[in-house]
Amino acid sequence: MEVCVTRYILVIASVMWSGLSFGAVKYKCDGEWVDYWPCDAPQKADKLVEEILSQPDDSKRTIYFGSSPSNRLITATAEVESLHIDANDCDWALKVDKDLTKCEAVIRKTESGGINSQVLNELSKLSKDPVFERENKAEFLRLIRLEQEISKVVKLYWSRNR
Repeated sequence: MEVCVTRYILVIASVMWSGLSFGAVKYKCDGEWVDYWPCDAPQKADKLVEEILSQPDDSKRTIYFGSSPSNRLITATAEVESLHIDANDCDWALKVDKDLTKCEAVIRKTESGGINSQVLNELSKLSKDPVFERENKAEFLRLIRLEQEISKVVKLYWSRNR
């Protein structure tokens, strides 16, 4: 019995000594013990955040859709899918994280004159060609569904912020 207890204690001690226990690995940076390596990791992260925040707001940029109807539809589709991803992030943030900052991108892009209004205007122009609309009916229906989902998230955002 005494041998089993001794082995058990030795196993626990060796695991802790090897650094496998939680928080056991520490690094010395500027005389302080820290959990990260290299020592300048937090400063690099702060610089990255500053760089991202200093970038210009592209929510009101003018979109070049192209000259052919196919290219115009491809560009509009890409913009709607990108906005849909932002809307999904916002939806999760509203329902789970309770963090409204993740909704800023989708809200800016859906404002009047933003990316979404340009896309909807372009899709409206494309749908006026009955042959093109018939050939791409499935894609138009998919984009309508995505736009409806985006609209639901925007409405949810505004219902919680009034």
